[in-house]
Amino acid sequence: MRRPGETNLRVTVRCGSRFLTSGCLSVIFLFSCFSLNAQETGSVAGLNNTLTPPACREDLQILQASFEEGHAGYDRYVSIAYLHGLFETFEQRCYVPKQAWEFFKMVSTISASIKDGHTRTRFSDLVEKSIDDKLELLPFFVIVDGREAVVYRDLGEPAGKFNGMVLQSVNGIEVTRILEELRLTTPVDGDILSAKDRRIEGWAFVRGLATTLGITSPYAVTMINSRGKVLKYVLGGTTLRNIETRFEQQEGKLHPSPAGLAFYQNRSVAVLKIRQFGGKLDPRLGRNFPTFFRNTFEEIRKFKTRSIILDLRGNRGGETELGPLLLSYLIDSPIKYYESTSVKPVAAKYLDVPKNFVELLKEDGLTRASDGSFHSNEPEMVLPSEPAFHGNIYVLQDGLSFSVTADFVALLRETQKATFIGEESGGASGGNTSGWDGIVVLPNSRLIVRVPLVAYHNAIDPRFPPARGVFADHSVGMSI
Repeated sequence: MRRPGETNLRVTVRCGSRFLTSGCLSVIFLFSCFSLNAQETGSVAGLNNTLTPPACREDLQILQASFEEGHAGYDRYVSIAYLHGLFETFEQRCYVPKQAWEFFKMVSTISASIKDGHTRTRFSDLVEKSIDDKLELLPFFVIVDGREAVVYRDLGEPAGKFNGMVLQSVNGIEVTRILEELRLTTPVDGDILSAKDRRIEGWAFVRGLATTLGITSPYAVTMINSRGKVLKYVLGGTTLRNIETRFEQQEGKLHPSPAGLAFYQNRSVAVLKIRQFGGKLDPRLGRNFPTFFRNTFEEIRKFKTRSIILDLRGNRGGETELGPLLLSYLIDSPIKYYESTSVKPVAAKYLDVPKNFVELLKEDGLTRASDGSFHSNEPEMVLPSEPAFHGNIYVLQDGLSFSVTADFVALLRETQKATFIGEESGGASGGNTSGWDGIVVLPNSRLIVRVPLVAYHNAIDPRFPPARGVFADHSVGMSI
């Protein structure tokens, strides 16, 4: 949901028939390097389908038209000229047939170059199901820490043998290069590295080995153990379904209640954990989030709690209105939330937009301009709610604190009432591009791309960089 800043123009050289920046060249260079290391992706339906050069070029042209037609944050952080050059260069790379996974990497790289975390690319439903059910993945749950990928959970059989080891290479490719490639194809808001690292860890790392780099079972891995000894193994893979099941057996439920409340130190400290803004709550907490928030702050007042810890780690967002609602219990006076919102004129030539989209925008208070675009230039105000909290506020956040969550922490920072702990939040503090989505299905590859249609602009102090998240006052690194 956000916009990034303008690309820094330093080195300019010829690439294709356009002049591209050094940033664009690094994208193409890395893409080229990893294309040389591809392996067969096995019998997974669709991944090895071949697209002809004309089919690749047609899909790229439709993708570009779709972004330009509807993406409300398309040029929010990078220039149109940069993106034009990127599309043209990738079209020129379609001089030979591409396997489906190779073209997926192309589209993912372009989508990530927009620097918008809500822009997503995926395979067709059939291919996605086949990947999850049949593709044999490296059975690790991986944590990413800078230039390292650490095995947090070895989910092979027997499990646990490789826990805590640092991966050095997989099938001859150094992990540092693998991480560069996965970051290159992973969309995040602006220039937030913490968001990329959180998004590529877990089983996203091992899934990306196959779907982005074409690396599949058997896996020749080099690792370093806690004593610094280099170890080499050849491991078989297992399906994502099996990995999820084994992880749940070790770690507990993957999808617990979206929120919870606990008190400590004679109820002087409350810990409010919000895993997502929305979803089905434990009935004991309340029938919905508004009730849960009200009950929570009533309890906090009743127990005269002095400090509240908001644990928002891993919270990727949810229902837009819940961020301002939570903030309303933490402020003493009215505060601006969204400065403005905007939507492009949507011709819907390629994009499948929501039914009655225009009516929905009007219901949300946006007005139509003469060029067909929609805008709301009236700032959204948040008023204090009772019972308000006036004590100490501590926020735990990480690179997955995204979307609604990132907006919330950005506006909470404006109050100067909170202390932020962890790492940079995962969404751009200047606002995001989300809300309603348009969907484009590329006709030849059948890739599905989600195009966010509404640009939100947060009311933040201009001294804060809009393409970055909220920086932690106290940084806490990853550890196992």
